[in-house]
Amino acid sequence: MKEDRRGYWCRRYREQGCKAVGHCKLSSAQLTAQTTRLQKQYEGLLQFLFRDRVVLDFGCGWGRWAAFLASFCKQVYGVDIVEWAVKEAKKRVPKGIFAQYDGLWLPFSDAQFGGVFSWTVLQHIPPSCIRQVTSELARVLAPDGYLVLYENTSIWLEDKEHIWYRGVDKYKHLFSPLHCIMVEVVGDVDGTGEEHSLMVFWKEGKGG
Repeated sequence: MKEDRRGYWCRRYREQGCKAVGHCKLSSAQLTAQTTRLQKQYEGLLQFLFRDRVVLDFGCGWGRWAAFLASFCKQVYGVDIVEWAVKEAKKRVPKGIFAQYDGLWLPFSDAQFGGVFSWTVLQHIPPSCIRQVTSELARVLAPDGYLVLYENTSIWLEDKEHIWYRGVDKYKHLFSPLHCIMVEVVGDVDGTGEEHSLMVFWKEGKGG
């Protein structure tokens, strides 16, 4: 029987610490270098989409991306299902607002965020929960807001324990009626040899 999602990530963090976010095939130094490279690669795009906006880092982990987002966003919020990760994020990003959540329902108002960011999180959400989670992300995104996803899209592979491979078209369907305005297919970034994709969605404004 599979572990529940919270139990699985609690165990991963207990065994691997901050290295649990990334991939165990990378050393800590390699993970840091890769994170820095990716942040530089996407800095221009993320600043264009999120600058001076209130942004939610969904599945924030220990704050690996929240600290970066906080350097140009108006305010960064973060949620994670693991208490340890939330506490670590608070230490690393003192001005951020972080909370543990139940894995399904986001504790925020409708249209609260001008941007939502999620980095290799949705691939770990099982089919039984994915539609509820994506609906919640769309709900808290404000009109004219942007959703940025970075996910493993190696759909030719069989699902692994706690990884469900979904293609770009599946994410487009899950987030409809948000508009997918950008897709960038990326190669191996975590030592697995698998494909990832960056996707940007836009929520139509009230004026159409």
